[in-house]
Amino acid sequence: MTDNPDILYKYRDWHVEKHRRILSHNKIFFTSARNFNDPFDGTIPLRYDKGSRQEISDKYSDRINKDNPNLNRIQKRDLAKKWRKKGLLRNRTHIKMTQDMTREQLFNDFGIFSLSAECLNILLWTHYSNSHRGFCVGFDMQKLDNMRNDPLYYADNLIDIHKVEYEIDYPLFNPYKMDDEEITQKPLITKSSAWSYENEYRLILFDKTNVEIDLLDEIIAEVYLGCKISPEDKEQIIDALQKRKNRPELFITKMQENSFGLIKESIDY
Repeated sequence: MTDNPDILYKYRDWHVEKHRRILSHNKIFFTSARNFNDPFDGTIPLRYDKGSRQEISDKYSDRINKDNPNLNRIQKRDLAKKWRKKGLLRNRTHIKMTQDMTREQLFNDFGIFSLSAECLNILLWTHYSNSHRGFCVGFDMQKLDNMRNDPLYYADNLIDIHKVEYEIDYPLFNPYKMDDEEITQKPLITKSSAWSYENEYRLILFDKTNVEIDLLDEIIAEVYLGCKISPEDKEQIIDALQKRKNRPELFITKMQENSFGLIKESIDY
């Protein structure tokens, strides 16, 4: 793991069952980008219409090499020539169909678990933790990295982590200048700069979406309570933490007295 914070945070609502299961069952839920509140999430198209004649030719040849490794050089050349003559990558209807299929693949084949580098962000508490009445979980990223790189775990759960890239202008994704990984990942990790306050990182699960994944107990390192949390919810969260094998650090957030900000205070439980 390089250049990622030691701890990343997830803002949650105690009144949502799958949110509670993070603390009670060490489970995190990977959702489809289709379900996110940003309508542009995962929808930025690959601009196949921007390719030059040579780029299109190279793309056909590259794909044929990957899909037909047993063909000889002449057979691959003839097949590439056949596809070029069809002119599909100049056909607007075909390009639109390809873009739609790519978007559906991103929605259906990749689960996302969003995190933030910040634990005291007023807007994040407001938007994702029931207006400061919820809680926030801090995940030890080194331990998470160790787990996801364990062959026994990684065999069934292929997970990457990416920092979200924020753009002022609507991006132009030229697939002829992108490798296969970028074609898959870029639309899932690129957002408008209007969202930059979230300081977001994404765990991306391959070939699965809308599923829960088990975590090792010790990966949950910190828990924060919102400054408006009810006494009942506070008591229930503490009870859930006391039943855990590991005891993450517990904090409660409070409003600063003379500025627009939050502070944290440790809770001994």
